[in-house]
Amino acid sequence: MQKDFHQEFELAKKVIVEASNIPLKYFNTHFEIEKKRDNSIVTIADKETESYIRSAFDHTYPQYGFIGEESDVNEKSISWIVDPIDGTAAFARSLPEFGMAIALKVEKEIIFSLIYLPTSQQLFSAYKNEGATLQDKRISSSKVTHLNEALFSLHGSSIKSEKYKEYFETIIQNYPIRVALSVAVESTHMASGKIECLIKFNQALWDIAPESLLMQEAGIDVTDEFGDPLIFDFNKESRYNFVASTQSLLTEEKTKLYLKR
Repeated sequence: MQKDFHQEFELAKKVIVEASNIPLKYFNTHFEIEKKRDNSIVTIADKETESYIRSAFDHTYPQYGFIGEESDVNEKSISWIVDPIDGTAAFARSLPEFGMAIALKVEKEIIFSLIYLPTSQQLFSAYKNEGATLQDKRISSSKVTHLNEALFSLHGSSIKSEKYKEYFETIIQNYPIRVALSVAVESTHMASGKIECLIKFNQALWDIAPESLLMQEAGIDVTDEFGDPLIFDFNKESRYNFVASTQSLLTEEKTKLYLKR
C-alpha cells in the first residue's frame, strides 16, 4: 500500500505561499537579469525563491530529493519538483502573468501538485485521484465539444520551430489562439475551464510535471504530440512536447490535435 503524502501536501501549500513573498518583493522593481545557456533568463528572485523552498523542504524532509530549475539536482525515488517562477520573461517586465509550481513525485508518478499565482494570491492544487481545486474548492475543465468553439494557448518558441511549422500554422489559421509566457498560468486557465487546448513543445520537467497533474485531475487529457501518454524520465536535461485538451472534446475532433508518426 502506497504511503500517504497528505502531510507533505499541506506543508507544500504553506511553503509555496510563504515563498511567494520573494517574487512579490522584487516585482515591478529594477533588478539584474541574467541569460542562461539555453538563452532563457533568470533573476535574483528566481534563485532566492528556489533556495527558500528547497531549505524549507530539506528541513522537514531531508530524505527526499529535489529537482529544481535553478539549482543542482538531487533526484531520489521521492523528490520535489520545483519551478520558483514560471514566466520569468513576464515577471521581468512587470507583467503579472507568472506563477510558481511545486510537485512531489514518487518513483515515476506525480502524487500532488501546486500552482500559485502570487499577484492574485490564487492557490491551485491537485492530489492524485482527488480532483483539482482553487482555494480548496473543486474546479473542472471546459465542457466545449467542438474545436471550432475552443480557445488554444500556444508557446512563442514552439510556434517559431521550423520542425513543427506546418503543424502550428494549421492551428493558427483555423482556431482562436493566445500566445502566453507561463505554462503554470495557462494550466490554471485549462483547469478552471477558461481555455480548451494548451500546446507547448520543448518544455522542461518543471514546466509540465506539476501542471500535468493539475490539468488531469480537472478533466483534461495530457499527452505527447502523437496523442500517447506523457512519460517523464525526471532528467533535468530532458525536454517534452505536450498537448493538453479537455476530455469533453469529441474523439474525432481530438485526432486533429496530434501529429502523425
